[in-house]
Amino acid sequence: MNDIILNLDRYYQREFVSKIMAMYRVVPEGAPIEEYEKLFGEISSALQVHLPVRMLARDLVNAGYPVLRYEIRWTPEQIRYVTHGTDRPLWALRIPTLTDEQLMTARQWLDVIARETDALKDKPRQSARDVLVLTEEREIKWMEDIRWEEMMKLSQAVPGEE
Repeated sequence: MNDIILNLDRYYQREFVSKIMAMYRVVPEGAPIEEYEKLFGEISSALQVHLPVRMLARDLVNAGYPVLRYEIRWTPEQIRYVTHGTDRPLWALRIPTLTDEQLMTARQWLDVIARETDALKDKPRQSARDVLVLTEEREIKWMEDIRWEEMMKLSQAVPGEE
């Protein structure tokens, strides 16, 4: 646990790290190293991506700006050997990378994104919790952010957010 704290101290203020660590589980002494690595990964991704994007969306929506949040839960199977960027063939419509069925999903996704972006010009969404989701089943639909409460609870540790 001390190694996790030491590594977080490299990026964040000590007081912030102390508050965040109090919000997470404690890996028991003697647990496999993978358990510590997993916890560090969870904390890092929350602090570097998941919390900031939600706070930004909240603040932009509250200020009246149009916000379109999305979540891609399905990506082409043949490129899942990497840990991130697997949605790139969808955004870039990488025809040589995609099967015909995957290409159809990619085109649908891009069409819906274009329509929803245009719709924001007339009527911005009222809630930062709204997320356009490409589901594991390749459905595209608006859903409520299932991790909103979990992530926004962490904002209590952010200076000025108390």
